[in-house]
Amino acid sequence: LKVENPSIKKDFVRKLKILSGELEKHYGQKPIFYTTPQFYASLIKNNFPDNPIWIQDLRPVKSPNCEWMFWQISLRGQIKGIIGAVDIDKFNGRKEDFALLPLVGNALQLRLLFGLCLRLIFKKG
Repeated sequence: LKVENPSIKKDFVRKLKILSGELEKHYGQKPIFYTTPQFYASLIKNNFPDNPIWIQDLRPVKSPNCEWMFWQISLRGQIKGIIGAVDIDKFNGRKEDFALLPLVGNALQLRLLFGLCLRLIFKKG
């Protein structure tokens, strides 16, 4: 999604702020934005600086150009016992940090429910 018209961009951000606020009220935490680098730079970066980011950047880069919590690096991973491709994602932390995230189980259940299996890669430490 590329939004160049300033009034459309402003309206989109306004509506996303409303949605984000409602989700935060309901769940008691800021929602994680799953986004591409282009969408992040255009609409998220300066408007939602405190929201965690799950960036989908499939390019062969050392790291996305943003503060990220999760980084989807591939759509074509393999996990023994699962037929077909799975997402490969990096978590910007250790396993111990991941275990402390609120609603992690629900987030993973939702991804599995929609058939978006994933494999997480953790930082060493």
